[in-house]
Amino acid sequence: VIVLMSQDALPRNCRWLARLVEPFTDPSVAATFSRQVPHATAKPMEKYFYDTHFPDGAPVRRVMHEERDLGFQDVFFSNVSSAIRRDILLRYPFDEGVIMSEDQQFARDVLKAGFTTVYQPKSEVIHSHNYSLKNVFQRYFDSCYSLTKIFDGHDTGESARIGLTYLCKELRFMLRHHPLWLPYYFCFVCARSLGTLAGHHAERLPRSMARAFSMHKYHWDASAKSKVKPVANPDGTDCSID
Repeated sequence: VIVLMSQDALPRNCRWLARLVEPFTDPSVAATFSRQVPHATAKPMEKYFYDTHFPDGAPVRRVMHEERDLGFQDVFFSNVSSAIRRDILLRYPFDEGVIMSEDQQFARDVLKAGFTTVYQPKSEVIHSHNYSLKNVFQRYFDSCYSLTKIFDGHDTGESARIGLTYLCKELRFMLRHHPLWLPYYFCFVCARSLGTLAGHHAERLPRSMARAFSMHKYHWDASAKSKVKPVANPDGTDCSID
């Protein structure tokens, strides 16, 4: 089992790893990921994001649905703190061609192959960001651009519906619990929405503009891309490394 953790995440207690690997008693489980608890100093919008996307409760299994295509919620996965069967990761490596969200791409691939992913909230790590408004725009630009690649130019309407539903719930939370943050929250929503919209149309933008909008500017640097060389994994599958 390969365990991944971002450099800015911290186990919340000594049971983090034991809980994370518990679901592997089921051979159909390819990967698991932890609950993320925001720092006490996180902005209200960040706290709402993590409380919504990484709630407490029972483990959540995600599987392929034959009656419909995979959507955003189906492939939701985070390698901020995750565990993956080694043989599965070798067969379905992260795609280093995407600007970010390679964990969502991985989840998509293993679900399509018939495996299961599990959100394990009993495994907890402390993790959150305090982005500036500029960083918020850049983050959502990169995120939405990556999803257009992972879902082969997914429907903008679906993205808008998901975003509006989330926004309405988030706004109620802000009005009820953090009314003094509303002026900043308005600016935050504008930055997030503009970044999302621009990300959906990233490939139509001049490369120089896309690079300026992006948090991961190296992705748009042709010279950096030329340094990526394919290598073979032990089982014969290809991946790319710098």
